[in-house]
Amino acid sequence: MTTGRRVLLMLGCSRASERGLLRGIVRYSRFHEPWIFYREPPFYRQPPYHRLPKRARTPVSLRERGLDGVVAFAANRAQMEAFIAPDFPCVILPIEEKIPGRCSIVEEAYTVGRLAAEHFLDRGFTRFAFCGFDHMYWSRVRQEGFVQRLAEAGYAVHLYEPGNKKNGRMDYGNNGRMNEASGVLPQHSNIPLFHHSTGSSARVPWEAEQALVTQWLRALPKPIGLMVCNDDRAQQVLEANKAAGVRIPEEMAILGVDDDEVICELTHPPLSSIALNVEEAGYEAAAQLDRQMKGKKPSLLEIHLRPAYVHTRQSTDVLAVEDPLVAHAIRFIRTHAGDVLSVDDVVGAASTSRRLLERHFRQAVSRSIYGEIQRTRIERACRMLAETHWSLEEVAERCGFSNAVHFSVAFKRQMNWTPEQYRRRSTRVSPSPH
Repeated sequence: MTTGRRVLLMLGCSRASERGLLRGIVRYSRFHEPWIFYREPPFYRQPPYHRLPKRARTPVSLRERGLDGVVAFAANRAQMEAFIAPDFPCVILPIEEKIPGRCSIVEEAYTVGRLAAEHFLDRGFTRFAFCGFDHMYWSRVRQEGFVQRLAEAGYAVHLYEPGNKKNGRMDYGNNGRMNEASGVLPQHSNIPLFHHSTGSSARVPWEAEQALVTQWLRALPKPIGLMVCNDDRAQQVLEANKAAGVRIPEEMAILGVDDDEVICELTHPPLSSIALNVEEAGYEAAAQLDRQMKGKKPSLLEIHLRPAYVHTRQSTDVLAVEDPLVAHAIRFIRTHAGDVLSVDDVVGAASTSRRLLERHFRQAVSRSIYGEIQRTRIERACRMLAETHWSLEEVAERCGFSNAVHFSVAFKRQMNWTPEQYRRRSTRVSPSPH
């Protein structure tokens, strides 16, 4: 009788992303050789997480304890090497920096930031801000993707940067767009940014930092779309906003990342958040660990954690469209996104002429009425593809398409992926065993 391999899981259970990774790992084990799992107190989640626990782990101690593999958070290479031997089977989740040469779960953080920017642009915002952790590389990369996408659209971003000593300013033309001739750019980047110096550090206790965040929120122009690096940070921002007195989402729409339902529903108003394909990543992590435990090299050194969709809740359920005619029409489109909807239906709901409404749409959101109908349908379809195992026929019907063929053509045109490709890349649920 074969004894199951012994795997140490240095992952927490307090966050939805961690629980999703665990579900993916367990699912792989169930459909292959069953493993024996060990978990330890989450010391690495309690700052300073660089410090090893009192019972230090040496590279040999993992094998001496009878373990065959480990999936673990690691702040950096130094911490990882302190308790994982170079040839010991492992999958790492880096916190502060990427660790080249070791099999790691690496988030497509840049894409996450771009998706957040698209979410706000689709809602008509022309002012934007970002709040993150400046000492976390994944937060910095999410910020970069967010800022770069908005720069491509001609907009600048207000950044909360506690340790920054410099302040940059941008002048704006019509509709809040950047005036490049008068913009002052930071020396390290060609991306337009606003810098707000608080004279603080991102590592200070939240009790001390809360007043600084409150002051920053009050100073932001309104209305504004604010991306926050993750749901934990977004909860802090929402608490600080109670003191700032800014109305959400009317004056400030706030978007987090991770779609942790406990946190998102705990906040007031409920927090919109970007969902990631965590279970798929956990499943692939287990597959790569299995290869290593069998004496093979991992076939992937980077397991990609991808954004799946935006779970829209009340914190961004708003239109920053000043044109009341267009705002009314877009609300009608969203309400009937699951119906077979025509341009004439929208025109009738707006009680105006088609020519006039088309002109207003072009001026307000740079899209046609039909373009907005299709965009809303595809946005709805993305979530269904990522979150369910429904057939393409069922997804097409629930998103107002006449059949799966028309749905697939429209999806490929807008997303540059077929629905099947998008589902494989973005699904939140574990794939079938292989």
